[in-house]
Amino acid sequence: IKKYLKNHIELAKELSNKISDTTDFELTTKQNINMINFRFNPEKRTKIKDINTLNEKLVKRLNKTGKIYLTHTLVNGKYSIRMPIGNTLVTKRHVEDSWKLIQKVSQDII
Repeated sequence: IKKYLKNHIELAKELSNKISDTTDFELTTKQNINMINFRFNPEKRTKIKDINTLNEKLVKRLNKTGKIYLTHTLVNGKYSIRMPIGNTLVTKRHVEDSWKLIQKVSQDII
């Protein structure tokens, strides 16, 4: 179990770093073990309602693909996409493919 948890935490850290390095996305909380909370915020918009609506649309579109299933929460009123990395057989490639899909779909909705 320890080996799997260590892998999940490391994969989450790598994704967290990618999100931090991307201008259109931002972390909404610090990484919590294997859970990453983030949102899409192109052009650093300031109207929370508009950003929340955009992220709700993004989650719906992503889940509709059938390739990924994400949930959300509110963090201080901000719609936050939750991405846990915890499947026993998850690999770096799975996380990278998921991140590519999130980026692609996000660009399709703006």
